[in-house]
Amino acid sequence: MQSDTEFFAALLNTELKTTCTLHSVLQRELSALSAKDMDALQHLTPEKQTLLANLQRQAQQRLQWLTEQDLPHNNQCLQRHDLAVHAEIPSLWQQLINQYEKNQHLSVRLSEVVLSLRYRTQQQLKILHGRHNDPHLYNNEGKASGLTLGNSCIQA
Repeated sequence: MQSDTEFFAALLNTELKTTCTLHSVLQRELSALSAKDMDALQHLTPEKQTLLANLQRQAQQRLQWLTEQDLPHNNQCLQRHDLAVHAEIPSLWQQLINQYEKNQHLSVRLSEVVLSLRYRTQQQLKILHGRHNDPHLYNNEGKASGLTLGNSCIQA
């Protein structure tokens, strides 16, 4: 049974390292978005995709191991004596939970930044496009074409 617990500890440790690396990439992505550094974003995308694929594979291995051991897929698995008394497993489990939460919060923040940037870009495009893509937005005198100035007080 000791080899099983060591294997599980190794699974948790590997998954924790991947989640920490992903967090670092997400932070760099947030910095690049804030700085509008599209080159940095372009270089981070493949790295992030690889990390996400690795993380999914590692989480699947952890879940498969828990299933094979007839253990629940949550922290109640730590109630099994050999896992509870293992020197690293409870700590690794808690660190993994914390890191997943940090990554989730950072992902939400990234989504908000992306949506905000998208909205600003759409607003800028509306300004650039002018009124219904009218190429004659201004007349020869520099005034807005088609602008009705209304009647003066005397004419009213």
